[in-house]
Amino acid sequence: MTQVREERYATSLYNTDGTLNLGVMVNRFEMQPWTYNTTSGYSQGYYTRIQTRGDGCVRTLSYWNNTTGRGQNLIDHFTDWTNNANMTERHEYDWTHYFTTPIKITDMRGFANTQQLEPVLGKVTTQTHPDNTFRTWW
Repeated sequence: MTQVREERYATSLYNTDGTLNLGVMVNRFEMQPWTYNTTSGYSQGYYTRIQTRGDGCVRTLSYWNNTTGRGQNLIDHFTDWTNNANMTERHEYDWTHYFTTPIKITDMRGFANTQQLEPVLGKVTTQTHPDNTFRTWW
């Protein structure tokens, strides 16, 4: 959930007149306002970021899990680069094993890919795609 707030590209540290060259913004993350909920004890705004690319495209990244009603340290869902809330990809994890590999990814069209993980290291062993085909690496 932590990341660099802003990335900039500059060909040199200083302009020809000796002033500091801040460069061109390439990528920026903005935290959302604190929205503390007295019932749950959590802030959904704290777990939400707005990402802006250098070309102006924007999307929302959320570490807030609507199923559990809590934030998490891995991205739960994010929108497309038009920031359309109806075009969201969601990653679901098996929190009992502390692996960082999603066990289910629902893409922006609503198709779900499920993944079986190896129990010790959490590596993907098989995937099931929306067309119900299996792919095995193990």
